[in-house]
Amino acid sequence: MSCSCVSRATAGSALAAGNKAEGAKVYKQQCAACHGDTGKGDGPSAKTLKPAPTNLTDAKLMSSRSDADLAKIVKDGGAKHGKSPLMPGLGATWSKQQMDDMVAHMRDLCKCQGKK
Repeated sequence: MSCSCVSRATAGSALAAGNKAEGAKVYKQQCAACHGDTGKGDGPSAKTLKPAPTNLTDAKLMSSRSDADLAKIVKDGGAKHGKSPLMPGLGATWSKQQMDDMVAHMRDLCKCQGKK
């Protein structure tokens, strides 16, 4: 089983440009099965995944990554960035706005900002 919390755009994001509510809608459809409804890495599929999905509410971890870093991981999938190969990427199927929305939602989950 694989999670599909993945990108539809180019990397990079301007947090202010993202709409976290729109990002939350896509997250619920494509990411929550693995990362959980609240982003803690405890979705219904998480029990069977090794390594476990990232806890997106971990402010220390998430603040160590820039918005561009998050966008690249979501866009490309986990394996390309040293993360789980079970997290697929959607490549260029999202618009830049959709990617910005997802990153804004991820920042809302962690209640943190990324490194500059």
